[in-house]
Amino acid sequence: MRSWQFATVALLAALAGCAEPSQPPAASAISAEPAPLAPDAGRGRKVAEQQCLRCHAIDLTDASAVADAPPLRDLFKRYPTDNLRGAFVQGVEVAHGRMPQFRLSQQDVDDLLAYLRSIDPCVQPSTDEAAMARCFAPL
Repeated sequence: MRSWQFATVALLAALAGCAEPSQPPAASAISAEPAPLAPDAGRGRKVAEQQCLRCHAIDLTDASAVADAPPLRDLFKRYPTDNLRGAFVQGVEVAHGRMPQFRLSQQDVDDLLAYLRSIDPCVQPSTDEAAMARCFAPL
């Protein structure tokens, strides 16, 4: 091979190494983790059934299985609903020993808070006088 041909091949090889890398295929750009789901009160009710129902009433009219366990529908009277997020994520701990400590995933917390909002009479516009009375009634 003549020296000018060799130099040309060497130059082309060097330039090929300087070229911009090709873009990865579109499939590899998709994240392996699924996108978080929008909060859903229906899934939140299932979380309440699994974690809370043993002691607390979880519906609008039922009684709590444990007399001094407040119904979930009345939690808004004790705590702003969004303030419960940290307790649910970090693990609920309260002063009495009967309340078990538990931890929820971020998705479960979002869903449970959506459910609590859905049963909070103060959040929902209503012409139901009984619901509004519960909203402003003392504990």
